[in-house]
Amino acid sequence: MSPAEYLKIRAKFQAEFDEKLNALNLIWAAQNNDTPPPKLINGHDHAADGAGGLWREIARHVITQMPPGRKFTIREIEEGIAERDPRISTSRASISIFLRGLADSKEIDIEKPGAGRKATTYKAKRA
Repeated sequence: MSPAEYLKIRAKFQAEFDEKLNALNLIWAAQNNDTPPPKLINGHDHAADGAGGLWREIARHVITQMPPGRKFTIREIEEGIAERDPRISTSRASISIFLRGLADSKEIDIEKPGAGRKATTYKAKRA
């Protein structure tokens, strides 16, 4: 393949991609009251936090709605976020970092540290 052939094929692929992406953005805008689509984080397909990290607010709400002393893992928080707003996306790693921060600031307790494939178990604070 010559450089000219490569560039011709690349331009065709780019035009097709741009056309599909524009269509996707129009669908997003139509379904979400003309709000801009979520942004990528470092090229990954996780929705960006946006203003103040909406997923963090939802995660905190999920935790505060738990009875004092209730045990939970990252999965419960992930499910709570998805249940509250399925359009919000974040990674388990981000949730884990957030929960460790809450534990460090004594907002929640670590019931049992994770090891290997075992998830860390957290505990909601008593009021």
